[in-house]
Amino acid sequence: LHQAPKGPYAHVEGWYVKPEYRRQGVGRELMSQVEQWCLHRSIRTLTSDTDSKYPLSPAAHARSGFRPLHELTIFIRELE
Repeated sequence: LHQAPKGPYAHVEGWYVKPEYRRQGVGRELMSQVEQWCLHRSIRTLTSDTDSKYPLSPAAHARSGFRPLHELTIFIRELE
């Protein structure tokens, strides 16, 4: 996996394209607009995240030029 970002960065939280609009470039255009917004503000790193509830998301991220940074496991313990 890769090194964490340094300096200013932007984070995309929850991008979604309705099924009937997928594979038409809508997500790509959305990410292009986010990228332009970042570059206009001298932000050179863009992050996003997903989890196993969204099985199409890793491929969509990869097609948009994202690469994995870190995998996260969250633990829980119920206390009595």
